[in-house]
Amino acid sequence: FLVPGQYFDSWYSGQNTPWQLAIYTMDSSGNLTTQSTAQNMPTPPSLGPQREPIGYAFSPDSLYFAVADSLGIDVYAWNTVSATLSYLTSITPSRSCPPNQSCMYFHSFAWDINDHLIALWGTYGDDGEIQVYTVTSSGIPPAPGSPHPLPAADFLTIVNAPTPRL
Repeated sequence: FLVPGQYFDSWYSGQNTPWQLAIYTMDSSGNLTTQSTAQNMPTPPSLGPQREPIGYAFSPDSLYFAVADSLGIDVYAWNTVSATLSYLTSITPSRSCPPNQSCMYFHSFAWDINDHLIALWGTYGDDGEIQVYTVTSSGIPPAPGSPHPLPAADFLTIVNAPTPRL
């Protein structure tokens, strides 16, 4: 599993290090081990020293990992054999911030069982959208028809229901 972490010089100095992702493995007895050091831990590109992660999760098949802050989502491929991450890309809202208008901010995301990453973006008003991405090792394009407008939403949950049998 992964744990985001940051070294704090002090709360007020502004000299904090960027966020990094520590990788741990657990044996059948529940014992944790890590090979993570400050020198080899991945640093999500969108998480600077003054920004905090607000969500992170593996895809249901454990092939991908995403970590997000209010401005974007960084997506990684997860190698289950070597327990390593490979950076794929960063995802940002479909619209930029026009002058003198509200900006789009990330609210939440979820994975479905088909490696779709569903992201909820919105302003601090009523304007929002859901973007659906198809995540593969060769790219992360938006799904057809994405984004979808969605006013005044803050949280997202996906129900991965099984296909009904007849």
